[in-house]
Amino acid sequence: MSLLLSMNRYKSHLPLAALLVSLAVIFGLRYASVMQHLDMGQDIANYLTTMHTLFGHDPTGLGLTRPPLIALPLLPFTLVFGGLTGVKVLGVLVSVSLGIPFYLVARRISHPWIAAATAILFVLTPTYSDMLTWGYITMTGMFFIFLTLHFFISVIEKPSKFNIVLTGVSFSLVAGFHQLSFAFFVLLLAVIIVALGLFGRQSLRQNFRPIVASLALGGVLSLPYVPIYLRLLDMQQGAEPGSSISIQPATDMGVRLLYLPWLAGIVVATVLIIVGLRWLREKDRNRAILVGAMFLFSLILSLFLLPPPFAELNRRAHFFLYFPVWLIAGVILSRLWAWQSPRLSPSLHWLPKAITVAIVIASLSSTIVTSQRALRDGLDYYGYLDDARWKAVKQVGLETDKDAITAAYPESLGWWIEGEAERTVYGVTARHMAPYGILTERSLAAERILSRHQGLENGSIRLANGYPYADVPGNPVLGAYIGGSYQDVLMFDDSRNSFDMGGGATVSLIDAPKEVYTNKTAEAMEMVTSYLLDDTGVTQTARLDQRSEYATVSYAIQSDGLSGSSLHIPIVFCYQPKSVTVNSAEHSIEIVQEFKTIFKGVVSVTVHIAIEATGAAITMSESENDCVPLSFNLEGTEATVDFVFTFTIPDAPSTTELVHYEVPQVIQDYSIDYVVVDLKPDAQLWSDLPQATEVWLDSCPYLDLVYAQDDVKVYQIDLSALP
Repeated sequence: MSLLLSMNRYKSHLPLAALLVSLAVIFGLRYASVMQHLDMGQDIANYLTTMHTLFGHDPTGLGLTRPPLIALPLLPFTLVFGGLTGVKVLGVLVSVSLGIPFYLVARRISHPWIAAATAILFVLTPTYSDMLTWGYITMTGMFFIFLTLHFFISVIEKPSKFNIVLTGVSFSLVAGFHQLSFAFFVLLLAVIIVALGLFGRQSLRQNFRPIVASLALGGVLSLPYVPIYLRLLDMQQGAEPGSSISIQPATDMGVRLLYLPWLAGIVVATVLIIVGLRWLREKDRNRAILVGAMFLFSLILSLFLLPPPFAELNRRAHFFLYFPVWLIAGVILSRLWAWQSPRLSPSLHWLPKAITVAIVIASLSSTIVTSQRALRDGLDYYGYLDDARWKAVKQVGLETDKDAITAAYPESLGWWIEGEAERTVYGVTARHMAPYGILTERSLAAERILSRHQGLENGSIRLANGYPYADVPGNPVLGAYIGGSYQDVLMFDDSRNSFDMGGGATVSLIDAPKEVYTNKTAEAMEMVTSYLLDDTGVTQTARLDQRSEYATVSYAIQSDGLSGSSLHIPIVFCYQPKSVTVNSAEHSIEIVQEFKTIFKGVVSVTVHIAIEATGAAITMSESENDCVPLSFNLEGTEATVDFVFTFTIPDAPSTTELVHYEVPQVIQDYSIDYVVVDLKPDAQLWSDLPQATEVWLDSCPYLDLVYAQDDVKVYQIDLSALP
């Protein structure tokens, strides 16, 4: 008898043992995949930053910008494996550990072997594999949410001090790991309590005190995180207006049609879940209520599958859709496993079990493939580091002071400098997506430092130039506000702008002595550059108006005799355009360029250029590889050439004031010590910097190149050379 009981006890643990072995295999597969890449998504660098901040050194200078508990498990992992490997190992471990609390809940309503199978399928959900590569902190919140549900159900079914305490502790761990997960958890908890109040009053009355005690304990243990949450809310108030967090109705019917498969899937899942819940209700009313409440919660979150501007919320919310779906799948498979019918021949009693096994095997086979593919694609998409970039990050940590402040491009590089080198970084990011106002301000400062010596901005357009020193192309550079930050679009290049004197002599404008000054009126600003060419004067005026999407660049030429002379001014592309249309008859050019942006994907920008000339005949040629050549044959003693640039920019802000800035002043205001740039990020999320930016950086008298490898360069600010 004793032996039989022992065998039954061991047999009851076999599904859990099989689950643990399977999770170990999945861990090995995922670990092998992530180790083929140097990093595993740039956001994990932020977890290192959180760890440094919690344990005494705040590289950002902002304090904690997320609940701090991720630092506790991360510290031993980084001590054992090192920073880069440790943060990856922890992520893979968290991603497979989700199956354990899922199993604890699923075995309550499913056959143990079915619960183990659905737990494996849940872990292999392709969306979770993708999440692992861009920010797995949501998974830690989910882990403790599922654990809290397990203990909370135990409190309802079998109240005990042990279950009450574990429920409260797990509740508080959700709050301590991830703020968005905690917000979704509070919503889920509210749905469950309302469902119990409506359909399970007897259980709620019988166990009212234990339920309240467990939730109250969780609330009390979460109090230490309240100051952090309040601080994050306060920082959020300074976020840039127009953030994608705002909710507006989507109107693009073409985009909506792309979501029809999701909606169809939700309808089918709803039918199946209602059938499963009806069967479960006959066996256990309370468990049916809890599972139904979780499904209702997921149905609410499915609203975030709608088109943008819900996209950013969807990145977090839809991860909670799969938990109740797989739970109900386990209920239905368990029903199929145990199904018997008088109509079924006794010789075919094995058929339902065989069908169930076949469904599970087919699901596992397809899910393993799609999960690994999602992981591989995510690593390729979000991965950033290679050996050269990693060495640059290390170099910044070794060669700079602990309190040094760095301006960096792209944001991925800045995150790793903060997380590994522990230096404060002002990084270029999508400012309309920056969660905190101070990050928006820092991003703008970093953009301006990389934009050349001085510039004008009005929220839609930036005019920047490289004066007061020579040998720098781009005078001025026209940039547009695209996808949350300014990006260079077109420019005038004085190394290519030339003046033919008429007697055979040709002078490049970059070699001519020049004077630069700025004019300001109530409605506009101008940057004026005067070139001195012997007896000929050329004045370039770049003008930007308040809150407009057009800019003008004019050239005025004066001389005793201009007959036979000509001015050559090509319009240079900062990025290869999608299309260029030159209309010689109307003296106009239309240029369409596509820009990669962080969250909005590829954004198309159109620039229409209208050209007028007085005292000059215009000659326009078809576009070349990187420019549209233009020549102006001059007559008389005076001539003017006007370029009017009209931009069509999606989602450009319209309320930003017109400002003038100078990079040396920005450097001093923000105490920047270094500039670190990756000229060619070679990533899906970041555009290459134009070659003119590299020329400007190398030529700038107050930027000293101290490190260069491949496309990564580190410049130190020479304060003594600042004008």
